Amino acid sequence: LLEYEKQANHPIQRDKYHIDAIILYQTSIQSLINQISDEVMSPGLTSLIQLFKDHIATDVFMKQKSASSLLKQRIENIYYTLTMLPNKVLINFEKKETNYYDTLESAFGNKEKHRSEISFFRQVILSHFELKLADIIYNKEKPLFLECSEFVINTPNFILPLMQQIHDELSFYICCHDYIKAIKQNGFPITYPEITSNRSIEIKDCYDINLGERALKEADVVKNDLFLKPGEAGAWITGANQGGKTTFARGIGQLVYFTLIGMPVPAAYAKLPLFQGIFTHFTCEENSFTDNGKLKEELLKIKDLLAYSQNKSCFFILNELFSSTTTADAYDMCILLINKILKQNAVVLCVTHIPQLINTCNGMISLGTELINNSEHARTYKIVPKEAETTSYAIDIAKKYQLSYDEIKERLGYEG
Repeated sequence: LLEYEKQANHPIQRDKYHIDAIILYQTSIQSLINQISDEVMSPGLTSLIQLFKDHIATDVFMKQKSASSLLKQRIENIYYTLTMLPNKVLINFEKKETNYYDTLESAFGNKEKHRSEISFFRQVILSHFELKLADIIYNKEKPLFLECSEFVINTPNFILPLMQQIHDELSFYICCHDYIKAIKQNGFPITYPEITSNRSIEIKDCYDINLGERALKEADVVKNDLFLKPGEAGAWITGANQGGKTTFARGIGQLVYFTLIGMPVPAAYAKLPLFQGIFTHFTCEENSFTDNGKLKEELLKIKDLLAYSQNKSCFFILNELFSSTTTADAYDMCILLINKILKQNAVVLCVTHIPQLINTCNGMISLGTELINNSEHARTYKIVPKEAETTSYAIDIAKKYQLSYDEIKERLGYEG
């Protein structure tokens, strides 16, 4: 309603939405008290209900409640009839005992009840005709609407800041409950993480919640592990294209983020430090509205990440760094960046297409995609500890879509 108040294009609309918002705020608090007062038993909720009761008993609350209800009633008691003629519309504010609608209903015996009146408050933006009509009504009831405007001016921040905080926190908990319920219904594991004081990480059966929500059953989603011993500061992730590298990194990122905000995490078991922040970098399209190239945009973003994370113990997820430049340049820049991040006592997951990076930074282990050893190198979407391979098996994808060198050559020869 407060958003509608900002969008409305007539004073009547704006003031009425503000008044309705105050009434909704007041009735919502009262309704909550009535519904849960007799059911709560915990000291925390009991104190919360008492806080609500104290709030609605204040003089300010009572005066606003009385004034807003009276103004709403007076506005909604405004009565007028419209008579549509070929070239004009007549408006009459006299309330008659009967009207044309009542006469028709009586004559034809229509048992269904329909609303015959026109309401100004069913849409946010009034049409040109409605604006003209609203001006006439405003001038006719000017003292009332001036009183409404004064009331609105005097009640700009009617929501108690603590109530807004409680609303935001309850919304968060409700979202958490819905998330947990949806994940459990599909049979996926979910657990509260164990916080450790050292730099080790143990994660078992982690998965991407986006896949979990869309999956028909738990077995449809591949789950992965991540183990970092004390002294291991992160992992390079290499391997086959479309082998699950980015999905794995995204799932771990979700787990770390949920840990930071106190939620249960998508895994069977999780033990990790409580990081002071999480920072991610994924490749994005070049911004055509700036004069910067893609590489410069990437460097500017990374500069911000390093500035925000300075002197903090953070978790970084970096996906396909510097893919817009040459492999040699990307290799050098990756080494400089990862070493700088590791000096900040951070943990890094870096998905890369450059296998030569694996042994360049102390503390970084090597993870890779697991494949079925057949002619098509079928992806299992498992990420396991392994040495980096010199190929990303892109030829398998090309063959899947009949785009290998021989197939393209054959097609061109046939078409030629």
